[in-house]
Amino acid sequence: MPVYSAPRVSPWSLATMTSTGGVHTAEDILSFPGKCRTTSYDLRVKEFAQSFPEAFERTLTASPESPFTFVKMVNDIVLIGLNSVARNSGVHNPLGSNGWVDDQQAGQFDRLAGSPLFAGKRKIVLIHHYFCKLHRNGLGTSHTVWGTIERQTMKLRGKKDLLKLFRKHGIDLVLHGHCHRTMTYIKKGIRFLNAGGSVRDERSLGLHVNLVHVTEKGIRVSVHIIPLEEGEEEHRVLGPLPKMMGQAA
Repeated sequence: MPVYSAPRVSPWSLATMTSTGGVHTAEDILSFPGKCRTTSYDLRVKEFAQSFPEAFERTLTASPESPFTFVKMVNDIVLIGLNSVARNSGVHNPLGSNGWVDDQQAGQFDRLAGSPLFAGKRKIVLIHHYFCKLHRNGLGTSHTVWGTIERQTMKLRGKKDLLKLFRKHGIDLVLHGHCHRTMTYIKKGIRFLNAGGSVRDERSLGLHVNLVHVTEKGIRVSVHIIPLEEGEEEHRVLGPLPKMMGQAA
C-alpha cells in the first residue's frame, strides 16, 4: 500500500474557524441546521488541519488528498488519527454532531495499523467521538434545552465495527473527546480515555489535563487539574487503574 507524507499546512486562524460555526446564542439553535447544510465538509476538514499544524506535521497518510486517516510516530508509539465527524444529513445528522467513520477510512485504518512498519509497537487511536453510553444526568455537555437536544444527536454510528478493528490490530488506548467529562472506561478489553474535561469538566471548575505515561510495562494515565479559582494545582491518578494498561490481568 502506498503511504504518503502529509503536506505541510500553513497556520489558520482558530478564531476564524470558531466564529463561523457552532451554537453561541438561542437563535443559533434554529439556524444551525441550515448552516450545516451550506458548509463545505471537505473544506472544513482541511481548515481543521490548518488550525493545528503541529499535530499534522511528519504524518503518514493513506491518501494525498486528505489529512485523515493518518499515522504519526512518536518514539516507539504509533498515533493513528481518524476523523469521526460525519457529513451533514437531514435524517442521520441534522445538527452535524453525530459521528461516522466511513468504509474508506476504515479500510485505510486497517491497512495502516496492520503495516509491518508498526509491528510490536504501542498503538494509540485519536478520534473525536466517544464509545460509551450517555445518561441524562451524566455525560452531556450541558443541562440546558440545547444540551438535551445535543445528547440525542451526538452518537457514533458503527462502533461495533470499529471496536473489531481496534482489537484486530492490538490498539492499546483510544483518546477521544466530544463530551466534557474526564473519564476512563473499557470496551471489549480496550481502554478509552476522554479528554473533554480539558476544556470544561462538568463536575469541576478546573481544567483537566490528561497525562499518558508509556513504559515497557504498559500505559499509565494520570490527570493534572488546573483550577479556575485561586488555590493549589492538583495532580492525581485517574482511576481506578489497578494495573497498567498492557499488563496481563
